[in-house]
Amino acid sequence: MASLKELRTEAKDRYNRGQGQKNLKGYGAMSKAALMAKLGKSNEEKRDNRAMASSKTANAIASKLVDGQEGDTAVKRVQAKARLLRAVKRDIDAARKKNPNVSQEELRKVAGKAFLTEAKAIKEGKAEVKAKKGGQKVKQVTPVDRRK
Repeated sequence: MASLKELRTEAKDRYNRGQGQKNLKGYGAMSKAALMAKLGKSNEEKRDNRAMASSKTANAIASKLVDGQEGDTAVKRVQAKARLLRAVKRDIDAARKKNPNVSQEELRKVAGKAFLTEAKAIKEGKAEVKAKKGGQKVKQVTPVDRRK
């Protein structure tokens, strides 16, 4: 990942060369995140932190759901956490499929809603909703067709 100094020198070069980078005015006072956004750079560490945040949230919710239950609570907590994370991933993938340009804020809302609905389903003892695999239609074969 580039340092703030490197980002500022790149912004200075683009601004001085006149590549139509009017949005880089004031690059000296911009934060690292703002410079990365203006220059079109990605921040890989930020993605890891988001994944870590959802994992911590799932762990906290799973711990609350399992507290007070009988049996091996460690196994139940791990199963609940995995189920919560699958639900969040499923709902986020569906939102991205529906709208490829979905904003980060909308994805957070989708994830929050997925956590709530799945936690409620776990608490009520409902089975997990799993996505259908394959997607191919199975051809119905009648006994007459088999003889041919």
